[in-house]
Amino acid sequence: MKERSVLFLASGRQAPSSRFRVLQYLDLLRADGWTATFAPCVPDKFASHREWPGGFLADGILTGAKVLSRLWSALKAPAHEIVYIERELIPYVCPEPEQFVRCLNPTIVFDFDDAVYLNYPAENNPIPKVLGMAEAVIAGNEILGTWAISHTDRVWVLPTPIDTERYAMRASGGDGTLLVWTGSSSNLKYLASIAPALAATKKRHPGLVLRVICDRPPSADLGVPVEFVPWSEEIEVDAVRTADIGLMPLDNDEWCLGKCGYKLLQYMSCGLASVASPWGIISDMLDAGRCGLPAQDLEEWADNLDLLISQPELRETIGASARDHAERIYSRRVLYPRWREMLETVRESRTGARG
Repeated sequence: MKERSVLFLASGRQAPSSRFRVLQYLDLLRADGWTATFAPCVPDKFASHREWPGGFLADGILTGAKVLSRLWSALKAPAHEIVYIERELIPYVCPEPEQFVRCLNPTIVFDFDDAVYLNYPAENNPIPKVLGMAEAVIAGNEILGTWAISHTDRVWVLPTPIDTERYAMRASGGDGTLLVWTGSSSNLKYLASIAPALAATKKRHPGLVLRVICDRPPSADLGVPVEFVPWSEEIEVDAVRTADIGLMPLDNDEWCLGKCGYKLLQYMSCGLASVASPWGIISDMLDAGRCGLPAQDLEEWADNLDLLISQPELRETIGASARDHAERIYSRRVLYPRWREMLETVRESRTGARG
């Protein structure tokens, strides 16, 4: 077994939680002398029949492939000091896969950045069992951390980091009429919820266009012309940076309160002014309107979009403040030392337990 070695059992090479909460740190960790083995689920853990031909039969085949992928990766666990599990190993098949990994290596870190416990019945919920197995539990925000600490005292609250070097400050310019939303298709419903506000803004600003960066185009009428940009790692940064105003609508419910706001961080790091639903951690990121404008209902969405479009100086001021806030609070280089400290603490506890 190599010293300072971690096996990362990740959701997938392109899964957002894997890219943002694991992969962004690995070059820094390796530079500090650690061995980091990245073992993503293949196919991605969230792949379903919607992305693959074969209908519901494909789900059975995909689940089988995921189980085999997880099994193969788990067999590497004894060769590492720490096993880092990023969210459940297989959704809705829990906690048996995690228990199997623990049999191979008891030094487990569990990281979650959504309210995944809501996906299971309140009675006999398996997520607390997974938390109880872990030497450290990493929660992506205070709301998730508060829930986790009711089940274990080994909780670290670590926000999702942003690579501010990759998501560089945008150039000044633009007339404010190019809006942008980026995210997975499962979250398009939140964008559709503000369609009336977008339509009202379009009446005030006829040149308004909404750029949607996603794995598939929206099917709903969003009340405004849509420029669809198929998501890819190569295009996502420029597609955000060249827009004028970022959008992050959410519902005010328990699931959305658990979200970690990475979409907003992408806008902020690029120096975009944004309008966002101020629920949970999003309110902290907006910093009382200095880093983006909050909108709690359709009227506020329409009014704040109109304000940002009509006042370029305000857009620039908010965008600059947002960029500064992202660099100081959420940059991966700012958050990495605390994340590495967590791994060091787990490693020390493991070494101490073995005497």
